[in-house]
Amino acid sequence: MIAFNLNIKSRQQGAATLIVVLVLAMIMGVAALTTARTGIMEQRITGNDIRAREARESAEAGLEFALAYATKSEWVADGSHYAPVHFLKWESMDENGERNFACGSDITPSADCPALALPGSGMTSSGETYTLGELVYTEIPAAFSGSAIRVKSVARNADNSVTATSEMFIVSQAPTNYVPPEVGPTGFSMPPPWVMAGCITSAATGTPDTFLLAAGDTAVISGKSSGASCLPQGHLNVGTWNDANNNGVMDSGESAANSTTFKRGQFDELCPVPNTNNCAWNHAFNGGSLTAAKAAATSAGNVFTSNIPCGAPSGAPIYLIHQNGNINSGAIVGSCSGVGVNNKTIGTPSTPVILIVPSAYGCPKLNGGIVIYGIVYFESTTACASNGWGGADIYGSVIWEGDVDKPNANSRFIAIDFSNDGAINNTLYPPDVLPTTLPYAISAIPGTWKDF
Repeated sequence: MIAFNLNIKSRQQGAATLIVVLVLAMIMGVAALTTARTGIMEQRITGNDIRAREARESAEAGLEFALAYATKSEWVADGSHYAPVHFLKWESMDENGERNFACGSDITPSADCPALALPGSGMTSSGETYTLGELVYTEIPAAFSGSAIRVKSVARNADNSVTATSEMFIVSQAPTNYVPPEVGPTGFSMPPPWVMAGCITSAATGTPDTFLLAAGDTAVISGKSSGASCLPQGHLNVGTWNDANNNGVMDSGESAANSTTFKRGQFDELCPVPNTNNCAWNHAFNGGSLTAAKAAATSAGNVFTSNIPCGAPSGAPIYLIHQNGNINSGAIVGSCSGVGVNNKTIGTPSTPVILIVPSAYGCPKLNGGIVIYGIVYFESTTACASNGWGGADIYGSVIWEGDVDKPNANSRFIAIDFSNDGAINNTLYPPDVLPTTLPYAISAIPGTWKDF
């Protein structure tokens, strides 16, 4: 009986040991599973944190891009506001007195938006690719002394699963020792004889002439390209002239034909395609307002249809030409005389004019041996591509917002620097018509950075 009882007890102890082992195995399995799940969760959290940080840094990079873009150019007066020369084409003002300049793939971009680029695929630690979906400047004129702008930058990854937004304020302020000039745009220089947003459509024939003030000067500049395929010289003679008697007229013996090369140039900012921002005007006039110039001509009664007065202007030196047909001697009225002036002359050597041909009136030819002192501007982006020249002398510059057809043999483009004389400069560029360029400094307002 004693041996039997001992066998029963031994069996009970073995079962208990097995149960303990199974329980411990289950505990270890649960612990291992929990540890694995925790590790996976931490990896996901770390990955999400890395992507969130990369998106935030991309948004902050957008703010840096926005500040650099705003400081790329001087700012000029635009009504009661300020805007950089050549770009930042503000949208309409809202009921709060604010207006936007918006760029990015997630919204409808404004004109002149820059290319918004961030490091591409594989250049981040997570391997994600981020883009600037929005880069929005919002002008708030009344907020600070100067023109304050709120900048919002939104960056996102390729599948839009990670998004970050950052904001800051920038402000434009004049230097403390800055005294605005009384007249004329500061830093203005007369543009070359040829300024165009596009190209010359075909090489010139019949040896038309362009005369520069110095052999190294630029004859023609384009907002599209500076290459020979865009700006062919053809038979266009390029020479120089020296106004020896300082009368503003090319007299006999003052010119030297074929003395220099057909030097080409290109705008610092390429004109957009399609050209919706009058980029050739903005470049030539250092950001002066075309709208204000048209308004000044209209206010002065200088809107002409085949009745352009000869000689010096009686008021504002800006004319609006509402004429579809050729501008020739028959389109000029009055009796004029003087040095370099007759009944077929618009403007004079000492009182140049700006002739603006609005888009609605196409690209009338300048022919019939007329002489124009000043600047001729064609607003149309298309009409001048197939409309040649019938022959005219232009002392100053011609500006086109599109492509230009070749001139013929009787055309002469004569460079003259109307900006180097105070009195002439004031006549051609009165401060109430073309806003004064202001050397405004652009800077971030400390403490305005915000990350969402």
